[in-house]
Order: sequence, then structure tokens, then C-alpha cells
Amino acid sequence: MFHAMFPRFGPTRRKRKRHQNIKHKISQATLLEIEKLLEFSELSNVERKQLLDAKLSFSSGLTSRQLGQFNSIALKYTPKAILRRKEWTDSYDEKKRQIVEICVNYYMDARVNAPHLARLALQLRNDPELIPSKKQYRRMCENKYAKKVIAETFSPAKYKVGTVVVFRTSAPLHSAYDVPGADFFGEHTLPGDMALVIEAHSSPVLSPTKGSKKYKVLPFGKTNVVEVQERFIKRYKK
Repeated sequence: MFHAMFPRFGPTRRKRKRHQNIKHKISQATLLEIEKLLEFSELSNVERKQLLDAKLSFSSGLTSRQLGQFNSIALKYTPKAILRRKEWTDSYDEKKRQIVEICVNYYMDARVNAPHLARLALQLRNDPELIPSKKQYRRMCENKYAKKVIAETFSPAKYKVGTVVVFRTSAPLHSAYDVPGADFFGEHTLPGDMALVIEAHSSPVLSPTKGSKKYKVLPFGKTNVVEVQERFIKRYKK
């Protein structure tokens, strides 16, 4: 009764599907453009398949979906678009590679809820030679969270190797188990415990929180190092 009184607005799924299946006749010139696009070696496997499908459907006409795919690919391979991509590729220097690596580590962390960026990060992790598009770079590395992670990574370490520090009262419980590959013997650190800095920037920054840079420290009286964020320690004062 509710649905009868308040009808749904917008096209139903069935109507949208019927619209997508409408055939559009295309000209011989469009077919020639499709064949010209197929000559580009830059085409992804998906783009090449979409163009081949469009070419095979020439005689019967293209669906709205196929027409949209063709227009999208055609815009991507205009002389101006190709020039912009070349300029971006030429500008992709070592600094940008470092920034991308920082962001890949951040978005690969399971605690970061950004599935679309995690998928891109996985592609970049699996193929170190892959250059993200300018749009992908901006989306991944120039959002407010990524900028904080990058800034924290590049900022100098507050505590040098050999510095004696104390765990703050805000510090969570740490153990040797916190360091990958370390054995856990039931040794824990507590607020107020002293420790010696063994390594600064010990692993990638995985939080946009200020002071999330990581250190390996050896607590006094303990036999194993623990990894702790900068915000949870302070310099020991006699």
C-alpha cells in the first residue's frame, strides 16, 4: 500500500536496462575511428576488448553502454590528452615515486577504510614500474589524510639514536611482539618506563595523526626491542 501511495521516482532497473540495450547506428567514419584507436599500444586490455566488441557490433549498431565506452576511450586518446599524459610521465621523478610509496604503505594498511585506493595501492605494489595517472596520483597522495602521512614521514626524527626516552602516560601497552619477527617473552612496557632509542623511522608511517613516526626502542631492564610511535614517548629528564 505504501508503494502504491508513494510511487518510486526515476527509471526502474528494467527501464534502465532496456535503455542500455537500444541499438545506435554508427557511421563508417566512426568505424574508422575505432580501428584507428585500436592501433594505440597504450590501450589497456579492457579498453581493447571494448573497442573490438564495438567493431564487431558495427553492422547491428552499438548499445548505449558501448557508445559511452567508445566516447570515453576516444577522449582519452586525443592529441591533447596524449600530450598531457606525456608531460605527466616526464614529470614523474624520484620524489613523486617516494610519495607514492608512502601512500601505498598507508592505503595497504587494513585499518584504512578506502577500498578503491587500496586496490590502486595493490596494483602499484605489484608493479613498481607502473606510473599512476595524474588523476590517480592526486586522489591518492593529495587528500588531507595522505598529506599528513607524507608530512610526518618526511619530518625529521625528534629523538636521535642513543637518546634516552620515557613512555608517556598515554602510551598503550607495548611488547616485543609489536615488532615483526621479534619473539614474545611476556615482557611489557608501562608508562614511565625508560628506554633507549635504537632506530628512528623504523617502519612506514600508517596514521595521519601527528607524532605517528615510529621508533624501535630498548626498554631498560628488558631483552627485546619494541616499536613505538613518537607521540607515546618523551625525552628523559634527570
